Amino acid sequence: MNPDPTILKKLDDLIEANLDNPDFAINAVCQKLGVSRSQLHRMLIEETQLSTTLYIRKKRLEKAKILLSTTNLRISEITDAVGINSHANFSKYFIEEFNISPRDFKKRVEEQKNSVQKPKNEAEYLPEPARVQEPPAAFASNPVDISAASTPDFSKIYALVALFAVIGIGYYFMARSQILKSNSELTAIPENSVAILPFKNLGEAQKSYFSEGVMEQIHSSLATFNELKIISTTSSNKYANTPKTIPQIAQELRVNYLLNGTVLQIENQVRITVALVRAKDDRVVWTKKFEGDTKNIFSYMNTVSKEVAVELNQKLTQKLDKTPTQSLPAYNQYLQGRQLLQTRTKEKMEAGITKFDKAIELDAGFSDAYADKAIAYFFLGDDQFMEVETAYKMAEKNALTAIRLDAENGRAYAVLGLIYKVQNKWEQAMTTLHIALKFSPNDALITYWYSLTLRSIGQMEEAIKYSTKAVSLDPLSSTIYSGHIIGCAYAGQLATAEKAIEDGQLVFNETHLFHNAKAFYYLKRQEYEAALTEFLQCDQLSARVYYKTLIAYTKAKLGQQSEAELYLKSLPPIPDNYKYFATVYAGLGDRDNCLKYLQLAAEKSDSPNYLKVSPLFVFLHNDARFNAILQKLGLLNPAFSTP
Repeated sequence: MNPDPTILKKLDDLIEANLDNPDFAINAVCQKLGVSRSQLHRMLIEETQLSTTLYIRKKRLEKAKILLSTTNLRISEITDAVGINSHANFSKYFIEEFNISPRDFKKRVEEQKNSVQKPKNEAEYLPEPARVQEPPAAFASNPVDISAASTPDFSKIYALVALFAVIGIGYYFMARSQILKSNSELTAIPENSVAILPFKNLGEAQKSYFSEGVMEQIHSSLATFNELKIISTTSSNKYANTPKTIPQIAQELRVNYLLNGTVLQIENQVRITVALVRAKDDRVVWTKKFEGDTKNIFSYMNTVSKEVAVELNQKLTQKLDKTPTQSLPAYNQYLQGRQLLQTRTKEKMEAGITKFDKAIELDAGFSDAYADKAIAYFFLGDDQFMEVETAYKMAEKNALTAIRLDAENGRAYAVLGLIYKVQNKWEQAMTTLHIALKFSPNDALITYWYSLTLRSIGQMEEAIKYSTKAVSLDPLSSTIYSGHIIGCAYAGQLATAEKAIEDGQLVFNETHLFHNAKAFYYLKRQEYEAALTEFLQCDQLSARVYYKTLIAYTKAKLGQQSEAELYLKSLPPIPDNYKYFATVYAGLGDRDNCLKYLQLAAEKSDSPNYLKVSPLFVFLHNDARFNAILQKLGLLNPAFSTP
């Protein structure tokens, strides 16, 4: 068939009009264009060699590239503006499309703006389709200065840029492999270890959350086994559409088995195939196929989990007979909420809560929906998107409801532990996190949260032990990886922190958390210029009072007293800012004012993070007034057992 240029133009207009909508549905597009999904698919394949989904993504990325080149928007803001669900996905797609990270592309554009004198008629040099053929996407991310050349040899330029692009993308994957290799040095491969690769969705693209839900539920069931190492889906999801072999993936993730599968859902019917592969000889140990009504989906997922456990010689318990809900519509709402929650943006976390509420309306006994709703409220408070006290009260209420409905819900106990942690209720925090680990011993995030609690009370050796385990369970999580670096720096394990920074540089360099980790590593080494550079980068990626305060602290340490004092004057003298006043006064070396605001913050149970071990306040360690504050917060001599 010959593509209808009118339809393609209308499609482009629709995409442009819905660019910031991540739920832009292909069915709605087809209805407005007056064509079927198959017709649109064939038309796009013939014209662009791209599926409908990939064509829409390409348009989003092209718009993002323009925004990066022409605006001062932050990368996180551009991610939302082009309707991509998460910053991690945006970076991944951008690298795949243009062979350069968004941050490096933006930096390159800024460098050219600063160093290149633009020609009077800039349009003469733009590669417009009507005059100059657009270079391939792999080259487009590498702008070339042609202002000094009257007749540039584009073939040589493209060849050179292509070489650098190949080197760059190769370096990215080498860096990711290096992270995994470094993690592998920490732990041997347990015999009973498995990673679940992303289940392939064979149905409509907008129902991909269903295949992800099948994968997540099987993961949740297997994660209850204490003697089984199961990799977090955050890391295993990185291997979607990878060209790597089963043995390569297993070696990088340090597991002996991989579980993969496909899901096809058409209306109320579902077909799922699952295979368990032993990595050492790349041999399928067993495979199963299920076809039937979606109402039986949870029974099937439990069956798969049991058979994997049998194959891996785990003792079966009644835990695997539990299902999250008997309502498939409720489950679908819950899965969509989980996807939104992962973004950690205000709007999408609030939208996630709406999805969880809909799931609860459909099934009032849905414990997991209450647990994840609790986590959403906690993050809204923790990220200062919502009044803290209200957020934590809502989080606690929903966590307790989840536990009432399911006394073995590990995530509910974990978020309850986090609430107690920020309230300085250390015994309650440790107790609930112990319980959470008992019911979910392979949950990387719960393990990481426990390590943070240990860090808070000054048990650094145990904190590093658990953050190391969390990294082994989820080696490609920027949150866990960056937190582990900070923990190592706090503990004085600078060589370990430095190596982790080197290994993670390319993979995690797009996240403010990684730059924050680097900054604290430099603070520990008293290299304040380097720390300031990293905190400034944090502020570019995520504008928070926390980072602006640390910038002021570091400037004070560098002798820029007037700038630090100017920042202090800009801070409203409200209780929420007491900890920030204390931090800046610490940078200024003003012991009395620092202690004054630490005391005020302690009275509001809103002290700076990790006060007992933070390098920011080490100059107070011999001051009796500081010890009195630690005593008030229950941090002076805490003694709790670890699981």
